[in-house]
Amino acid sequence: MKYICEHSIPIDNDEERVFTLSSEDKANYIARKLNTCKQPVEFISNSRTKLKKGYFKSREDKLDSGITIVSGSTFGCNNRLFEGFQKFHSLRWLTLYLLKNCKKDEIVVFYHSVFTCLPLVIVKRIKRIKVIIEIEEVFSDLNNKNRSWWRDKIEKKAIECADGYIFASDILQDKCNRNNKPYIIANGKYELPELIGKHRHVGKKVLVYAGLIRDQKVAFKAARIAIYLPSDYEIRIIGYGNERDIGILKEEIISINSKSQCQVYFDGTKRGAEYDEYLQNCDFGLCPLTTDTIYQNGCFPSKITSYLSNGLPVYTTANDVLKNSPYKRFIRFVEDDTPQKFAQCIINTRSDTFENPRAQIAEMDKTFGQGLESLIEKINEV
Repeated sequence: MKYICEHSIPIDNDEERVFTLSSEDKANYIARKLNTCKQPVEFISNSRTKLKKGYFKSREDKLDSGITIVSGSTFGCNNRLFEGFQKFHSLRWLTLYLLKNCKKDEIVVFYHSVFTCLPLVIVKRIKRIKVIIEIEEVFSDLNNKNRSWWRDKIEKKAIECADGYIFASDILQDKCNRNNKPYIIANGKYELPELIGKHRHVGKKVLVYAGLIRDQKVAFKAARIAIYLPSDYEIRIIGYGNERDIGILKEEIISINSKSQCQVYFDGTKRGAEYDEYLQNCDFGLCPLTTDTIYQNGCFPSKITSYLSNGLPVYTTANDVLKNSPYKRFIRFVEDDTPQKFAQCIINTRSDTFENPRAQIAEMDKTFGQGLESLIEKINEV
């Protein structure tokens, strides 16, 4: 089964392809579940290089698990004009590859992004493929201040033409699935990491934020909570982002630590077993989301599933997506996203009132696998 998603190259290389860690982790989980449904997976990745020069041919890499990753050709660029050519080249490669290699009635999974909506619509119409779209967010909602009518129209068309869906939340299902097509819900990757022996920070309650680092967004809000916490707490941040935003965060951490009893630490990017071990040596997950209800309802914070699967209860901003999720009893909701309110909730909450979420995650993993198999069967019957 073909799975369209920007993906890293799985072996050591110097191509510096563009991809998003959270998207890749979620897609890899779904691919593994497809394997258990006896569906071999071939990722088709139109990821571009971040380098300013050089040309990189299309390539194919096979993993031990049997998953194949086909990466399109790309070239470096050093200005906005050539960046436009680079994006066009990427879209053209993806469209032509699918037109050449897809068969009528073949099921193809698309990880939903603005960048793949147009190829999806074109290939769906010409090759008559069957499409499953994995929707983490609706971009016309998230970017409502800078909307382009033509992008909104293409996104809407792509979502409507799908034969089935994998949604990140029930609210996204209610919003997008107007024709009641087959679907399943995947709030995140429901895999339980192996429990690793903890070496706790003595005398400290450790709060962690793990995820995207973007200037003045969630990671920054998490760091600022430290200003209002006493010395028996500390905040740890791990994640990814561009160098500029990470640099700004580091400067802010220095400023916070100079005036706060609770200290903040940035420990870079963690992946795989190292990521799980890091989370398991913390006590609570942090996710101070925006209070913008349009944004909240347009996406599901998959990092919360990662926290819970590693046994961490979560503090997050109150929102309907999470209050209506199976996770609600493992979460403490804060009435807004201000550092003061988060700190107040954290201090006033007894840690022994939280339940261990890992049994819930295991049950959801089993249910998702069964639902995915059923989804494929229903689409094949259409």
